[in-house]
Amino acid sequence: MGDTLAALADLRDMAAEYEKVTVVVGQDWGYADGLSTLGKKFADVGTFLGVIASQAWNRNPGEVASQNLTNAALGAWITAGMSNHKKYSEVYADLLGMDEKGYVFPLRYMGATGHWWNDGHTCAPIINDAAGNMNQHTIYYSHTIDETKRALRIKYLPEVKKPVVLDEDGKLPASIIDYYDALGDSVFETLAGKELISDGKTSTDPDSDLLIEKTLQIQFAVVPTGCVNEIVGTINLKNQ
Repeated sequence: MGDTLAALADLRDMAAEYEKVTVVVGQDWGYADGLSTLGKKFADVGTFLGVIASQAWNRNPGEVASQNLTNAALGAWITAGMSNHKKYSEVYADLLGMDEKGYVFPLRYMGATGHWWNDGHTCAPIINDAAGNMNQHTIYYSHTIDETKRALRIKYLPEVKKPVVLDEDGKLPASIIDYYDALGDSVFETLAGKELISDGKTSTDPDSDLLIEKTLQIQFAVVPTGCVNEIVGTINLKNQ
């Protein structure tokens, strides 16, 4: 990482999307300052991964209430910096641009003691299409997709190779469609009950060919949990 932060590549506007890749450019400056010349330029990926591992997969690694990186007793993250070994205070003017470009680094909040990761960006543009489909532009959205897919696979796996009674046209009857829908919806209900997702919906294709292709087609939609990245308030003086 060079000294000209404004010239950094835009990770939100790359030739390809890397929804499973996060670029961390922050460091515990005090720790890095005691390392070799090369070591001073390290990025604290290990701390970032530790934060990710310490919390539920739908949570933002920059959560203020629970993920303060600073530990005065251990002398950790007393001073934060970037992986070019510049202190946070030296690069403050560049942080907004770096956040918009999708980099992960430490930041501070006025009125609070400590340092936090700014977010859990991935190397992908932020997409929300006309049908309401979002891409995995944060690590917690990526985790939501991956963990939901795993749970759905486990739920549906026992259905593989089972005989299915079809109607006279060789199509799925309504009762069977409802059965398959209920399997997926039960997964969403469980995850929502644990506050890992907000909601989900299962839609089984009634035209699935189980005679020749023998492929059950199902569409799933999952609504992730939201996140408060910013609070904008309005306050007025009143005479009553």
